[in-house]
Amino acid sequence: ELSVRGDTQEQADANLNLVSLGQRQEGKLLALFVDAPREQLRGMSPSGRFVIDVPARLAVTLDSHNGDVRATGVAGTFVAETHNGEIVAEVAATNVKVETHNGDVELVLTSGGALQGELTTHNGDVGITLPDGVDARFQAATHNGRIVAPNGLSDVVANRRSVSG
Repeated sequence: ELSVRGDTQEQADANLNLVSLGQRQEGKLLALFVDAPREQLRGMSPSGRFVIDVPARLAVTLDSHNGDVRATGVAGTFVAETHNGEIVAEVAATNVKVETHNGDVELVLTSGGALQGELTTHNGDVGITLPDGVDARFQAATHNGRIVAPNGLSDVVANRRSVSG
């Protein structure tokens, strides 16, 4: 779904004709992006919303510069980064790395077994939910926010801005 603003509905419709979905494939990487003329649409906020279905066990890397990242059902390695937006994921992955610069991180892990993860935000909260009995090794950090770690963890090192265990 592509969108762009305009001062009138007519201008918004005309601006939408300037916006397209771009894609680039480099080896196994598929990059999807909003392609729009920057100077012509300055201040009109061209944007896109992508819904992508992939096989559950596929390793997934999601990168957004000014938007939220949401994922469900990923069972392969899960990596997500956004510069201005939140990351919300409910995944069965056992290897997770998520980072946002301005936004919250909310991670719900749904599978048992061994887990390794790293969750970081510079300006936002970090929330982690783990299933009972999971063998987890993770690090979570925020510079301006709070961390809500699951109860029942052992060997946890926590301070005001980080938790690991």
